[in-house]
Amino acid sequence: MSLLMPSKEEMEVYVANIGIMPKHNYLIVYRKMKDSTKSFLKHFARSASVITRGNEKPYYLIVTKNELILQEMKKHSEMIKFLREDLKEFMVSDGEGETKVIEFNYSGETYSFIAHKDSIDRVRYVADNLQYLDQHHWLEEIEL
Repeated sequence: MSLLMPSKEEMEVYVANIGIMPKHNYLIVYRKMKDSTKSFLKHFARSASVITRGNEKPYYLIVTKNELILQEMKKHSEMIKFLREDLKEFMVSDGEGETKVIEFNYSGETYSFIAHKDSIDRVRYVADNLQYLDQHHWLEEIEL
């Protein structure tokens, strides 16, 4: 992963290269630490934001009509495809500060991610795409 998060143009190339039409359906999200783990680590650091930045890894998240596609933003990471029909308890809610929490259960495992509603400049598309996905009820009304 480079030091910079991918620009909108770079994300659209990434999405297109995996065979998906980029249409406000891609985000950068961070794997959310369990609250119990975060509470434990807070005892060793002065700032929760230091803990978050160091331990919540960035992922590409692409939403399609039939699946969620997830890939950690590091070289040679595996792409995971979650079939929409197999997702359980899919929920998007407001998180701490200016974040959205995206959670779902797949094959008995719970996945939890955060996305920033206040993304600006190079990654402004994350905030724009979050708003678009919210307006279109995420998986239910996406027409690509």
